[in-house]
Amino acid sequence: IQTRPAACVPVPSASLVLSATRLSPPCRAPSIHGLLSACGLEMAMSVLSSTKIWERCEVLRREGKGLLEQAATYRRSKRPSLAHPDLTKLKQKLEKSYPEVPDLSKFQGPGIEIAAKKAGEIVMEHQPLFDLMLDAMAYQQEVLSTIQALPSLITFMKLDQCSQAVVYFMDLLVDYLKFYLVMSMIEEPQAALALYNHAHNHAKHFIPEETRSIYMFMSRFEKPLLQVPEDLQPVSEAVGTVLHELQETISTAFDTEKLRQKNALNPLEEGLAMVLPT
Repeated sequence: IQTRPAACVPVPSASLVLSATRLSPPCRAPSIHGLLSACGLEMAMSVLSSTKIWERCEVLRREGKGLLEQAATYRRSKRPSLAHPDLTKLKQKLEKSYPEVPDLSKFQGPGIEIAAKKAGEIVMEHQPLFDLMLDAMAYQQEVLSTIQALPSLITFMKLDQCSQAVVYFMDLLVDYLKFYLVMSMIEEPQAALALYNHAHNHAKHFIPEETRSIYMFMSRFEKPLLQVPEDLQPVSEAVGTVLHELQETISTAFDTEKLRQKNALNPLEEGLAMVLPT
């Protein structure tokens, strides 16, 4: 029995999935009669659940890849306002007060005039970060809820009985950690968003209503290697089960003597058909 359907309707856009709680339209799954006659009700429910799991995981993985590309693009971009020497004091004061807007009536220095003159440029400079944070909040909530729901949807958390669904589960775990690590590598996000808020308020006369939510969300990336295990605590038993299943494979992958015995490290003998540890 294959847990991954052979054909599927087109996957909906990530934004549609992240804005709705329901799953995307179902893929063409094996017939109920065929599943019941082949392996009984319990296994049939596992396979049908895997069909829905595949849909959601595929969309979330695409969305995660897009977010990582957004973050990489922003990190490579030039951000002159963060390095402008005349904006240093203003940036520090705004960052210290973020997400609130400080009273700048007694602030001295050229920063106020420069920030006002370049308000439009500063908004455009940091708009990608603001948008990234909004997308990241939606993605994080959706991925975490899916990861926490998967163990209850997969009847058999066993590689030999429901392997593809277990692979989806582990793929999402890896994507979730990668997402945290990449987001934590963005330099001076609070200073950038504080400047963005100040410039936005000057140019458009209001502060984005999502500011406080973004501020609370950003704190999750300060210590990603502590935050991720905390998030995944509810599924630790399921993760442990899968790792136990993979124990022998992982052990073999790091044992060069065993690999030589299996000819896995003998390219002269096996060439392109050589078995590689994965």
